[in-house]
Amino acid sequence: MLGFAYYFFPEDEKERALELKGLVRSYHTDLIELSEGQMIPLESISVPNTFQIRSQSLVCLGLVCPVQTTSDLPDLVKGWEEMVGSLADIFLLGRTYAAVGEGVSRELLATLQSELDCDPTKDYPQLIYGSLPVVRQGWGWDDGLALCAIPTANAELLFDKFPRVEMKWLRTQLFWHLSRDQRDTIGSERDDLERQLSGILFSTLVPASRNEQLEAIERDMNTLSQGYGVLATNHRLLSTGMKRLSKTLNTFEKEIREGELCLDLPSRELVLAPIMEELSICDNLVIELRDVRQDYKAGMEVVGGKIEMLLSHENLNLQQRVMDVMELGNAMQRQSLTLQVAASLVEFIIVAYYGLNLWKNLDPTGFGIIPEWGRLALVTLFAGDAVYLTHIASELIQGHKELKKKLTVSVVVAFLVMIVIIGARFI
Repeated sequence: MLGFAYYFFPEDEKERALELKGLVRSYHTDLIELSEGQMIPLESISVPNTFQIRSQSLVCLGLVCPVQTTSDLPDLVKGWEEMVGSLADIFLLGRTYAAVGEGVSRELLATLQSELDCDPTKDYPQLIYGSLPVVRQGWGWDDGLALCAIPTANAELLFDKFPRVEMKWLRTQLFWHLSRDQRDTIGSERDDLERQLSGILFSTLVPASRNEQLEAIERDMNTLSQGYGVLATNHRLLSTGMKRLSKTLNTFEKEIREGELCLDLPSRELVLAPIMEELSICDNLVIELRDVRQDYKAGMEVVGGKIEMLLSHENLNLQQRVMDVMELGNAMQRQSLTLQVAASLVEFIIVAYYGLNLWKNLDPTGFGIIPEWGRLALVTLFAGDAVYLTHIASELIQGHKELKKKLTVSVVVAFLVMIVIIGARFI
């Protein structure tokens, strides 16, 4: 009987790899190191041997050791687990232990799994690697540990094909771990964002100043915008992760269906069930994220409606104040017009009175020649033209250049009136 150990780790972790090899050499002092790709007949193995395989970015350090009896197998595996120590958690991506030979029962593997204090795993039916039946306990979903019993095998299977299939499975498992961790984080953020949205939508604006209300609404809008961005980003990340996991799943499924070490349909379904379940959960989460994102979009519309309502109230108040100001302006304009008319009337009376007296005192002869109705007409025309000329002059001073013609007419009228008044004495 032979015991095999397969330790898988990243290719770029060279220092840790040297540390692992050092631990193996210290544990097995009579160790024989095989060159990479070298195989030896299984029946010739009498002392521990180590070998190494590379596949893409992963490396497998293999260890094979002869076992005298089946009862010695648990101690050997537990010793190997103690040998790697903390490297199992901080460095190794996975560990697979295989017992090659007759007499290794599933009960022995289950007992060993329990003694190693690893994740409990349900019993799997017998797996068929090609035409070779294999008993397997555990797939290393959470602890990276798997136990196998292979009744009969050959060097090519154990030194090359079996560990390569394990590395392909491990690569798929890594994407599964990444998807699960990412999904948990995104799901937690979705729950927080849903609670945040509910808090904003069910909040009411307490009586406050307009600026305080606008600041509160602006904070809500910023919060909703950030949440919408997080949901959109998470939706994209989750969709990308699903595509990556699905692609890896298809590649591995093809390998175990058509490869040299292929599994039958029940075995494939059993092996791939957790990944299929993960894809289904992720698909549901994608739908939920899409729904929550739509809720956030609706929430932003609601908050936008609050802003429109607040601004509409403000516009109504502003319009009312503008109407009040316009009404006040109209009243002032009416009052100003009244005062203007009164001032013009007073100005007319003063000009007419003093103009009449001035004419009478300066030219009594001409004043007496013109009849009373003529004097009244001339004084009225002169006073009205003087008042009109005064207003036109003030308008011109304010910049109304279009009144120059009216000013000219008014001056001409005043000049004609003065000619009549002065020339009356010569009649």
